[in-house]
Amino acid sequence: MCLNYSTQYAGSYDMVRGWDLYICQNSKLLNNLICELGIEIKSKILYPPVDLQPFLEKEYNRDYSKLNLIRHSSQGDRKYNDDIHVMIAHIYNEIKNIEINLMPAPSFLYDNRVNIYPYNALSPVNFLELGNLFWYFVPNEKFTEGCPRVVLEAMASGLPIICNNNGALADIVNYNIGWNQVTWNYGMMTALLCEISESDLREKGQNARQWIKENITTDKWVEAIIGKIDFAKT
Repeated sequence: MCLNYSTQYAGSYDMVRGWDLYICQNSKLLNNLICELGIEIKSKILYPPVDLQPFLEKEYNRDYSKLNLIRHSSQGDRKYNDDIHVMIAHIYNEIKNIEINLMPAPSFLYDNRVNIYPYNALSPVNFLELGNLFWYFVPNEKFTEGCPRVVLEAMASGLPIICNNNGALADIVNYNIGWNQVTWNYGMMTALLCEISESDLREKGQNARQWIKENITTDKWVEAIIGKIDFAKT
């Protein structure tokens, strides 16, 4: 059984009990499930086996002359729009030498430092070339994130990540890959952004892409569920 998002009340249903293996997309979901079931289970944490080959195959030519935040997410004007608007506006107002690329985007922002794209106006593979730091925040702490595909795509394209400590981001994004803020406020966020150097962006971006190559493969899913297959014997 694979549980992707909230495990709340999962232990209340008989159909959830008695499976040979339980798979969750991050450690928080797994710990919640174990508490809900109240029994010892065989379990694994596996990130979604999405096809990231188009991002890994593309050679990206990025501009590192200034910090360029990029975000591809359905959260633009759709989820928690008030929180997103406030965060983007704060970054925009406090850091003058910054460019922001958003798809979709808070619709009130129109300026030569903010590039707004309608949802899916560009393919994610090409859109991610426009920035040098992928920004992903879930403002509502009660919202349980699984493992955001958009973050995996950004990492596969060679982008470092700046995010808050939610869902699989807490498991994946370490200091080698980006900046994961366990606790944060607007002042902390802008101070951190001002300290990021070109070498930080390049090095962490390379590490992020390598992590994807080593960890997000369909072979790992097959091996985790049914064991390693010796194709020479099949």
